[in-house]
Formats: sequence, structure tokens, C-alpha cells
Amino acid sequence: MFRSRNGGAEWVKVDSGPREPVQAFLHSDMPGSMESGWLFAGTTRGVARSMDCFCFWGDAGELRGTVSAIDYDPSAPENVYAVIEGQLHHSSDGGETWAGLEIPQAVTALTFSPSEGLVVGTKNGELLSRNASGEWVPVYE
Repeated sequence: MFRSRNGGAEWVKVDSGPREPVQAFLHSDMPGSMESGWLFAGTTRGVARSMDCFCFWGDAGELRGTVSAIDYDPSAPENVYAVIEGQLHHSSDGGETWAGLEIPQAVTALTFSPSEGLVVGTKNGELLSRNASGEWVPVYE
């Protein structure tokens, strides 16, 4: 893992990262870290987590499998989402525990939109978000 503090002009190695290969990576502003947030790495074993001081990489709960996408809710940073083999998983406690979310299609990508909240990309190319009833609906109709 490398870090730049000057917009990418210079890079410094700060950590070797998790033991398993990293498939997806994010920096969240979840409180409780020694610096400005937490690092989450989607690996071939599950989700790994570290304070952004790169102090220690450990498992974020017991979610297992190859993580292809990971993101968090900027308005509630303890809400972390991960995709394993097309299945969407959610942690409401910063990665301590995980639960699968029902979704009608395999998920390939995810992000957060200020207007839509969690948006998932599906295997067949659709973008879905949840409406007020909790149903997954196309983002743009």
C-alpha cells in the first residue's frame, strides 16, 4: 500500500496490506480511527479492515469469499456494503457483522448517490436503488 500526501506527485510505501490479494479498496470516514477514518479492502478471503494509520489489518467480521466491490454510506459511515459472487451484503456496524440483502439480480458494482442512496450495478447492466418501500427499482426510467 502506498500513500501520497501531495496529489500523487510523490508516493511512499506505508504498509504491505492484507495477506490476501486486494480486489476492491475504500477509505471511509467512519469515526474511531487514529487519523481520518478506516480502510476496507475487499480481498479473495473477505473484507479486511485497518485504521488509516495502517496500524493493523484484520478481518472485518466473518464474511467470506472473493469481494468484487465494496463501498460505504457517507451519511452513515458505519454502513458498509460488499459484493461477493454477485450477492450484496451489508454491515451496519462498520464490518463487525454482515447480513445478505435480497436483490433480484446479481450485483457487479455499487456506489452511493446523493439523490438515490445506494446504487447497484447488475450483471445485465441495470442500475438499481431502493425506493421508500424498500423495493429495488431502476434508477432512471
